[in-house]
This record gives sequence, structure tokens and C-alpha cells, in this order.
Amino acid sequence: MTRTARRTLVQVVVVASTLLAFTAWWMYGRDQPAPVRGGSPAAAPSSGQRERDARQRDAQDVARMLAALPHDPGAAVPSSSTVGPDARRAVPADATVRAAADSWRPDGFGGGVITATVTRGGARTIYAVVVVHEPGGWKVAATIPVKDGAS
Repeated sequence: MTRTARRTLVQVVVVASTLLAFTAWWMYGRDQPAPVRGGSPAAAPSSGQRERDARQRDAQDVARMLAALPHDPGAAVPSSSTVGPDARRAVPADATVRAAADSWRPDGFGGGVITATVTRGGARTIYAVVVVHEPGGWKVAATIPVKDGAS
């Protein structure tokens, strides 16, 4: 298999997985509490507060990472991605990114989905952002536009 074919296959798998995770979240998980990364829904009540705290901490960390995208979009690119230098085209320096930490839904496998609003000039777009946790922090695996509109 050629290197280009391998990259294309990896991109297709990432996009398909992202769409599947987003669809499942959209259909079944938006209004349901989700387990924290490494946690389980059947955790003992005494660990419930720790899980909520960890989930809130993850949501805040992801929101901070997304807010920093206009300053250094390359820092949010996963190690397995082929985006590299094209990250700047996705998030211009004059954009503002605000994530809704209360929309955070961890997937229980080291990632999750959060909604974020990207504003540039008068244009505003809301995205479902799929993120993964790698050594060194949270990374953007995919974005799915949810709603476009003027501010």
C-alpha cells in the first residue's frame, strides 16, 4: 500500500469514527450524563464527586485548548494527523473560539465531543468538536459544523 493510500485510509477511518461518535452522541447522549475518561457509569457513590470534578476539569482543559487555537492551531493537531501546516487555514489568527464547557461529553475512551463557536469578523459558526487526549494534552480530531449564522 502506498503512503498516500495509507494516509487516505487513515483519514477515512478517522472521519467515519468521528461521524459515528457524533451521531451516537447526538441521538442518545446529549441529555445524558456520560462517564468520565477512565470512569464507569456504575461507579460507587463515593467516587461520583471525583468523577464529576474530573469531567469538569477535562471540559475546562478542552475549552482552554480550543480558545488558544487562533494563537497556535498546530498545537491542537493530533500526532497521527496529516493536517500539519494547514491548521492555520482552518483557524485564522483573527478568529475567536469559545467552547461551551457544559456541552462536554466524554466518550469514556480518552476523548469526547464539545460544541464550540468560531467567530471571525461578523461570521459565526458553531461546531461539534471531537477531541482526543494524547500525551501532552487535548487534540482536535475532527470538527463538524452544526449551525452557521451571523452574530
